[in-house]
Amino acid sequence: MKLGDDFPTQNPMPTMKKSAYIDVDKIFGSVSADKRQKNSGRTIMLNEAATTYRKVGEQSIFEQEYKGRYGYLHHVELVLSQPLVLDINVKISDLFAVYLLQGKSRIKLKGKSNQTYFKLYPRNAVYAYLPIGNYKLHINPGTTQIFGFYFDVGCLDGLPEKDTYFLEELRIAHKTKSPLPAISESFQAGSITTAFIQQLGRDLTKGKWDSQVYVLSQLQFLIRLSKEKIDKKKSIHRQHAISAETIMKMIENGVDAKGMEFSIESLGRDLPLSTQQLNILFKSKKGLTLTAYKKHYLIKKSYPLLIQKTSVLKICELLSFRDDRTFYRLFKWVTGMSTREYLQKIQSEGNFD
Repeated sequence: MKLGDDFPTQNPMPTMKKSAYIDVDKIFGSVSADKRQKNSGRTIMLNEAATTYRKVGEQSIFEQEYKGRYGYLHHVELVLSQPLVLDINVKISDLFAVYLLQGKSRIKLKGKSNQTYFKLYPRNAVYAYLPIGNYKLHINPGTTQIFGFYFDVGCLDGLPEKDTYFLEELRIAHKTKSPLPAISESFQAGSITTAFIQQLGRDLTKGKWDSQVYVLSQLQFLIRLSKEKIDKKKSIHRQHAISAETIMKMIENGVDAKGMEFSIESLGRDLPLSTQQLNILFKSKKGLTLTAYKKHYLIKKSYPLLIQKTSVLKICELLSFRDDRTFYRLFKWVTGMSTREYLQKIQSEGNFD
C-alpha cells in the first residue's frame, strides 16, 4: 500500500510496530508505576505519549514514546554527570530520523565491531537505515535532548522525488533488506525546526484517523525541510527550489507556537536564503510580504475565538499580543472591519454554529 495525497477512509493500516529498543534499565532501573509521570516544564512534550522519568544520583532520563500508524515518535532528555553508552537493539530493519536538539557535544552511533555510523553535533539531525542488530549510542556528560522517529517507507511515496533524493540510498537499502546501515548527510535543525517539533508534540491525539493523517503530513513536512537544509549545506540551493508553500507552512507553525512574538527574521536563520530573498520569493507567489502573511494568519486564528465569544483580552493572551489596542488595529487592517462589525456580518450570513 502506498501513502500519498489520497488516504483511505476505512480499514486503516495497523499502528507501526516498535523497531528499536534502548536499554536504559541497567543504568536507571526498570520502570515502576510511580515513574510513569509527566513533566510539563519540558521544552518538548509529546501529547498522549507513554512517559517515564527516572533518576539515579545526579543522572536522570525523561523518555516519551508515541505509537502512530505511520510513524513511531521518540523523545528523550538525559542529564548525565559522566559519559554514557546506551545499548540499542534494532529488531525490525527500519528508517530512522535523529534530531540532536540540545547537547554540549556530539553523539556517536557505533556498530558491534566499533565502527562509527554517524557523528551528530548539537542542533543537527540525520536520517539512517538500520538493519536488525545491536548498536551503541555514545553520549557525553551534560544535558542532551534527542527527538527521533522511524516511519513507514510509504511516507516517501507521497512526496515528489526532488524532495526525497537525499533518502534514495536509504530507501534502496530498506527495499533490498541490506545487511549494512545507510546514512544520509547530516543537516542543521534550528529554532524553527524545534518550534515545529514542539507544535507537533502538542497536537498529537491518539485513536483518531484524521490525527494519524496529520502526523503523516507533519513528518512529510520535516522530510521536505530536511532536504532544503541539506541543499543549503551543499550550497547548491537555488531560489526557485524553496516553495512558497514551505515558507507559508513555516510561518504558520511559528505563529502557532509563539503568536505575535514569532519573528520573521528567524526564517533567514533556518532556510538557505536571506529574509529579504525569502520576502521577494514569497510576495511573487502569494502577493503578500512575509510580515503581512503573518498578520493575516494571526487574525485568522482569532476568528473562531471571537465567534465562541472569547474576550479580546483572552485572545490577546492566547496570541501573544502586547495589548488589545494592537489587536484591534491589526484586525481592522486585515479585515477592513472592527471585531463588532465582523461578528455582525458573520451572524447576518448565518455562519454561527
